[in-house]
Amino acid sequence: MKKETMNINKTNYHIHTYRCKHAAGDAADYCSAAEKAGLEAIGISDHTPLPDGKWGSVRMDIDELPDYCEKIEDARNEFAGRLEVYAGMECEYFPRYEKFYNDTLREEFGIEYLAIALHFYPLGGEEISTHAYPMDKDALKSYTDLFVEGIKTGMFEFAAHPDLFLARYPSWDSYAEKCSERICNAATDSGTALEINGYGFCRDDFSGYPSDNFWRIAASCGAKGVINSDAHCPEHIDIGFQRCLELAERLGISLADPVRRAAKPS
Repeated sequence: MKKETMNINKTNYHIHTYRCKHAAGDAADYCSAAEKAGLEAIGISDHTPLPDGKWGSVRMDIDELPDYCEKIEDARNEFAGRLEVYAGMECEYFPRYEKFYNDTLREEFGIEYLAIALHFYPLGGEEISTHAYPMDKDALKSYTDLFVEGIKTGMFEFAAHPDLFLARYPSWDSYAEKCSERICNAATDSGTALEINGYGFCRDDFSGYPSDNFWRIAASCGAKGVINSDAHCPEHIDIGFQRCLELAERLGISLADPVRRAAKPS
C-alpha cells in the first residue's frame, strides 16, 4: 500500500517586505496571498534593522520599525478570524545585538518571535557575507561557532536556513558533517526549531540547501523542523512547500509550530 502523503503545510513564518530593499510587498499583500493559498497562520519576519546601521543595504532602516509594526497590526485586524498574523524579525546573531533584540524589538515594539539567521560571520578580523565568498574549513568553523552560540542563547524561536552554508562549502565531507551535528544538537538541546527553507529548493543563483545530508543529521539528533518559504514576494507565499514536506516525510523530521507555541496574537 502506498504511504499517505503529509498534510499540506499551513503556516509560514519567514516572509520579507519591501523594506529590506530586496523584496516586494507588505504585510497585507502577503496575508491576501496566504489566504488564497489556504494557510492558517503567517508571520512577517523581515531582516531586522540594527542599531549601528550595519549592512543597511539589505535590511530596513531603524526609523521604519514603527511603520513595519503598524502595517502588521493593520493586517492582523483586517484578516481577523480568517488568518493568524504574527510580528517577527529575522536576526543576524552577534552578541552585541542581544540587548537590542530583547529590549527594543521584543519589549518596546512587541515583536512576537525572532529567527536567527547567519548571512554574515567573523573571519580574519572582518565580518563577511555568507553569500559572497566560498567557504573553507576555517570559514565553516567560524560560521558554526557563531550559529551554535546564538542558538544556545534560547532567544530565537527558530533557526532560518541552518544549512545555508552548503551553498558555499565545496562539497559534503566529514567536516561538514561534524559542523552540522553541532548545529543540530544545539537546536535540540535548546528546543529551537530548524527551518526547512522552501526558497532554497527553487533558487538557481545560490543553491545547495535544503540538504538531505544535513537533515538526516537533524533527524538523528531529534531536532524539530519548521517549514517556511522565505518569501520575497507574495507569489512565493508557499514556494517549495511540497518538496519540504517530502523531505521531512522521507527523512523522518518531526515538524513543530514554534511561533504559535511562543506567541498569541492580540
